[in-house]
Amino acid sequence: MKIYTKNTIDLAEKVMKLIQGYSRTLENECNHHGFSNCFRFHLDKISSLIDNQLPITCVLPAFPAKSPNIDKTAGTLPDMGERLALRFLNNLCINIKSFYEPGAEVIICSDGRVFNDLIQVKDDDVDQYSNEIITIIEKDKLTNIRIFSLDDLYLNFNYVLMRETLVREYGESMESIKLNILNDPCALALFNGIHRFIFEDNMNILLDLSKNKIRDISKIIAYQVIQRSNAWSNYLEIKFPDAVRLSIHPQSCGSKKLGIMLLACDNIWATPWHRIAVLQGEKHVLMKRVEAEKIGAKPVYINDRFSHYAI
Repeated sequence: MKIYTKNTIDLAEKVMKLIQGYSRTLENECNHHGFSNCFRFHLDKISSLIDNQLPITCVLPAFPAKSPNIDKTAGTLPDMGERLALRFLNNLCINIKSFYEPGAEVIICSDGRVFNDLIQVKDDDVDQYSNEIITIIEKDKLTNIRIFSLDDLYLNFNYVLMRETLVREYGESMESIKLNILNDPCALALFNGIHRFIFEDNMNILLDLSKNKIRDISKIIAYQVIQRSNAWSNYLEIKFPDAVRLSIHPQSCGSKKLGIMLLACDNIWATPWHRIAVLQGEKHVLMKRVEAEKIGAKPVYINDRFSHYAI
């Protein structure tokens, strides 16, 4: 293991503490005996980048497409929730640059194309969502963010072939995934979270089926989503070996990924694409659309397009 200077270590810890301030974690208490031990894997990566005077590159699989569940969202296009989340990520990079001159960047590795067919989202909706994310980045001059997607990996492939090739080249067997979920509490927590999301969405889509049948179908889909997501993650580790790995899913202390909250919410699993932004006073929080309407929030439109809810 390389020995770094005190200045490098101090800068790395400052970067790590800044990111960790927005963390999504599965545990309430740390059992790893100190900050440095909990985040050693990430500190080593950040220290190496700083030692070589390189930008702190973060990779985040996120911004796939809007959930098709109309109880949660208000359309298929990005809205204020996504805009605020993108600004947050860009500002995080600006804050790092304020004390580390090479700065930072976030590569959003959009995973919508990876599993959209499993969650009842059309490829056309993924296209429109992704194009609008790029438009927001350009209009808001979010210069510390760039986009990478499955479309960039498999040029000139049709969408079905993209997904099949990803799993074949970088995926794990379903048997190994199920075994890992059975034996790893963190993997089980992730599976349960994804299963819950898919079940909630399918309850609004598969209206002719019983609740138990929808639960069983959603369980099968959750396994497939994890298989494809893991394949995408495995590829990204090869593509960006030196990057700090961020995740929109809660992570355990000491994990090789850092769970990060993009916008305030009382649910650690919530994301802008599973919720709408609600303006309460001067602060936006993420809520399900039906929950926002229950407390009297009203939709706000900007330039004839839905933006957010407000109380």
